[in-house]
Amino acid sequence: TEIGRQLTRSQDGAAWGRHARAVFAAADAGSELAAQVVHDAARALVLLVERLVARGAPSLDVVVSGGVMVGQPRLQDLFRQELGRRLPAHRLSILTEPPVAGAVALATRLLETAPEAGEHDPAAPSAGQGDS
Repeated sequence: TEIGRQLTRSQDGAAWGRHARAVFAAADAGSELAAQVVHDAARALVLLVERLVARGAPSLDVVVSGGVMVGQPRLQDLFRQELGRRLPAHRLSILTEPPVAGAVALATRLLETAPEAGEHDPAAPSAGQGDS
């Protein structure tokens, strides 16, 4: 219960993250408070997805990553259940590769589709064009 009191007093997300292992261990050991914290975390994450959808996010795919989400099946299951309840048309994928892998893939794709140096891009304004 001491962790619960400390976390309740803290508004700092990093403070919550530092105690994640202890919270999940307590939930696995039967703590109702810890189980509620995990459930609330899953619900809060789905609420963030709902905000993105409300702002016009164009995809039905929800991709999650990160050490806690990947390493904690309890959180994954609760997130999946809550997502299915609140946004049933959306599909969940859990990315288990490091986030840098996605950044490298995106950079590679951008390089592959970029015009070669010295190539003329017909959509780009010509030198002097548009100058007054």
